[in-house]
Amino acid sequence: MANVKITDLTSGTTLIGTELFEAVQSAGSVKLTATQIKTYTSEDPTFVISDAATNTPSTAAVLQHTSSGTVAAGIGTRLDFECQTAAGNVEIGARIQAVATDVTSTSEDFDLAILLMAGGAAPIQVANFTSGGNLTLTGREVTIPVERTITNANDPGVKGTICWDASYIYVCVATDTWKRVAIATWP
Repeated sequence: MANVKITDLTSGTTLIGTELFEAVQSAGSVKLTATQIKTYTSEDPTFVISDAATNTPSTAAVLQHTSSGTVAAGIGTRLDFECQTAAGNVEIGARIQAVATDVTSTSEDFDLAILLMAGGAAPIQVANFTSGGNLTLTGREVTIPVERTITNANDPGVKGTICWDASYIYVCVATDTWKRVAIATWP
């Protein structure tokens, strides 16, 4: 086999390590040998980036959704985490999805949602991050397991930080500016 399109391979094709496959995206392309493809499809796939970047992330993988229809709010991509259950079924236990909320050119907005399975039902949304920076949690509780006591109203702090101890809930309302409210038991 010489250079081959992956889509031209028939089921059961044996890859022996000398073939060269090319994946093209935009202006760049990546060439993979059959051995590299086998590495990516092993039981523990590993995506390795080797570049000169020292202070910025590099893209290790891209999930892309294009449509032959008219694109509308709601289009997106997702990553499903599946696992076999005791009954032998393979179920989606968790999902991370990026969904467009506005597809207007130059005004695009996306939400990032986390969905989890509970009680054997289909995964439901438990957290949503909006492009405006808002976080919505669908549970009834938020747990902050470690207490922190603010000793002075001008202790170091970042606006929006919330912490607690046995006597107070503290809120940082501006840089190094704290307010607190007393908490107590009730009958």
